[in-house]
Amino acid sequence: MTDRITIAARTIRERWPDVRLMTDEPMSRHTSFRIGGPAPLLVIPAGPDSLEGVCRVMDDLELSPLLIGNGSDLLVEDRPLSFPVIQTHTGSESARLLSGSRVEAGCGITLARLACFARDNGLTGLEFAHGIPGTLGGALFMNAGAYGGEMVQVTEQTRVYANGSVFTLTGEEHGFGYRKSRFSELGGTALCSVLQLSPGDPA
Repeated sequence: MTDRITIAARTIRERWPDVRLMTDEPMSRHTSFRIGGPAPLLVIPAGPDSLEGVCRVMDDLELSPLLIGNGSDLLVEDRPLSFPVIQTHTGSESARLLSGSRVEAGCGITLARLACFARDNGLTGLEFAHGIPGTLGGALFMNAGAYGGEMVQVTEQTRVYANGSVFTLTGEEHGFGYRKSRFSELGGTALCSVLQLSPGDPA
């Protein structure tokens, strides 16, 4: 690892002991196509707060990590990578209910798990998302959609980290279009989102 990546690993380990760190980690273990050479450092934050912290460390050290979710349909070259990787999906993400049929979730949660959470709590609006591979963060990035539904229809607000600052996007500020968003146009890391759903019959 380069000196800056080594410093990043040490800093993250000291500040957020619940973050998983792997060195020389084959990306083939983290992509659905099972391809990809080793990353010098792969970081898996425990949630939105440590994800923000990890991003700050990378910025402070002028590192440009690859940010991935579940590694769905991701093509990664087979030779060793020269940059760190941040993976938002941990496999144990959860969502929580808010008032008014709203759901808050970290952007590492898979769409399938999020759709099931909505169903189990008697909420409708995310049925379209269940069959889409990937995470909430990836869905926001590209305004994912299927069967007549899109993220633009359910996304109320998103907490974002960008250029050393944290702010909240609401409504049209997400810049959703056909398979694009503010994130795909201007960058930034989605930390967590609030989705506006509707009461429905779980059956």
